[in-house]
Amino acid sequence: MARPFGANSTTDDVLAGFDLSGKRVLVTGVSAGLGVETARALAAHGAQVVGTARDLDKARRALAEAMQAAASKVELVEVDLASLKSVRAGASELLHSLNSYPVLDVISADSAWLAVTRQHSDTESDLARTGVFETADAGRTWRASALIRAKGDVVALSVAGRKDGWLLRSLGSAAGQNVVGLDRSTDGGRRWEPVRTALPANCDKSGLTFATPATGFITSDCAAGTGAVLVSADGGRHWTQASLPYPALTPCQPSGCAATPPVFFGRTGYLTVGAYPGPGLLLTTHATGATWQVVKLPSGSDPYPRVDFFDARHGVLMPSQPQSRFGRVFYATSDGGLTWRPMRQASTIRAFSSVQFVTSAIGFAWNLNSQSPALYRTANGGETWSRFVPLS
Repeated sequence: MARPFGANSTTDDVLAGFDLSGKRVLVTGVSAGLGVETARALAAHGAQVVGTARDLDKARRALAEAMQAAASKVELVEVDLASLKSVRAGASELLHSLNSYPVLDVISADSAWLAVTRQHSDTESDLARTGVFETADAGRTWRASALIRAKGDVVALSVAGRKDGWLLRSLGSAAGQNVVGLDRSTDGGRRWEPVRTALPANCDKSGLTFATPATGFITSDCAAGTGAVLVSADGGRHWTQASLPYPALTPCQPSGCAATPPVFFGRTGYLTVGAYPGPGLLLTTHATGATWQVVKLPSGSDPYPRVDFFDARHGVLMPSQPQSRFGRVFYATSDGGLTWRPMRQASTIRAFSSVQFVTSAIGFAWNLNSQSPALYRTANGGETWSRFVPLS
């Protein structure tokens, strides 16, 4: 039965019994009146509140007393609703701040996790704020996690199963040294806790994959082969250097190597190692990473091979030079890399900074380095690429 509300009902009456944890709510006009009370009530029930106001100093004073007993804090954004320019600037700050660092882990056509770190300021003492969002309906709706307040920017996200997830945070890097932090969720991303682990500082760590809730891999750019791939067998608490076949270590001299996060289909997985001047390597496992074998690549695969596998047997190899300059010939496999079929690419491929195939025929490309980033699509394996706009 619906509860009756009247002229004397308060915001707490309306929200009684509701837990808004994991919800992010935008409230306008939080410098006085109803905006302040609405923000207070929502935060008191666990919501992550974003408040807008023309005068942020006035909003901070108005919220200071009201927020003392709230379960969460209010994030403030300057917006003057009477100015379209101000509204657009505020929306831009919320959606794609220059201090935001997003990573995405796509599980299936319907399911994905997204993590975004937003830096509070440039001072070393301030904590960054990372939110994790999950969709189960192809992005139509997203559920948010509790906000993670910790140093560092999220650089990688990995999910194993329905409940287990990991975040890799970079705490700073210089001269081939990179200190990182690791967080884990065991409840589907609602809450995150730091993992007590002692990861080595050498190598620039950029990739994270957990094949199972126990078995995980961290991949890096390394000045030498040592440490390019780390493996954990206990959910991320302890890490050791992965045992790779000897040829995989040879090309990492003298210029170092770059390992990409492995992809898994059950116990079968694939891992690429790029090294200049090359050639790069493709490794496969049929034992969830306990052992690896070298997959022979076609000649001309270049120093940094990129391989998109769609299942344990089908994939597309995209040869590339430094700075992601793609070659004019890609290769497709339907037998796990035993044989490769050439796919001649249109000349436009050299203008793309990133390419991803979802089948051997259908692929997407974009160039984020241009002044007007655009998306392209192919339906014939790259023979032709056409520009498209996903949303208008």
